[in-house]
Amino acid sequence: MKKLLNLILLLLTTITVYSQADYRKIHEYGEYQKNWAKVKSITGEYGMIDRSGKEVVPAVYKKIEKFTRDNGNLALVKSITGEFGMIDKSGKEVIPAKYSKIGTFNELGEGLALVKSIVRTYGMIDKNGNEIIPAKYLKIGKFNEIEEGLALVKSIVGTYGYVDKNGNEIVEPNYSLEQIESKQYKIIEN
Repeated sequence: MKKLLNLILLLLTTITVYSQADYRKIHEYGEYQKNWAKVKSITGEYGMIDRSGKEVVPAVYKKIEKFTRDNGNLALVKSITGEFGMIDKSGKEVIPAKYSKIGTFNELGEGLALVKSIVRTYGMIDKNGNEIIPAKYLKIGKFNEIEEGLALVKSIVGTYGYVDKNGNEIVEPNYSLEQIESKQYKIIEN
């Protein structure tokens, strides 16, 4: 029985060491996610493995942050080309790494985060990575800051309008800031 137990222990150790031989560095387990360790591949990319050495997040990222976004449910990742996305606690990329910046959820609107595209325009996404407000504006304001239930947006040509929390343009961005401030605009009836 003792020989069998030693053989099983030797086999498990060999499997774990062999499976981790592809990594330059293995961080401490539990530092980023319970029972996971962040790993750095031979080529310098980061991923995550579980205690058995199984890859749970592919080693394809330039950077992986701790799970601090959305009350600890999401972690920011950076692709090797420099774009940001987010992974969830199962290791799935829920927000594709295609943004040059991802803001904090609920900062400008409940359940939404501001994103900046690689062409320097802004939009908003939900926690599932759905682009609720397309990333096509030069600026997006905070919801309810000026008009109840709406956020001020600035178009790429420099005109202003309002969008709602579903991404609908309630006031098309065809107005100057002065017209918006003095409420000289037409609300679109849906």
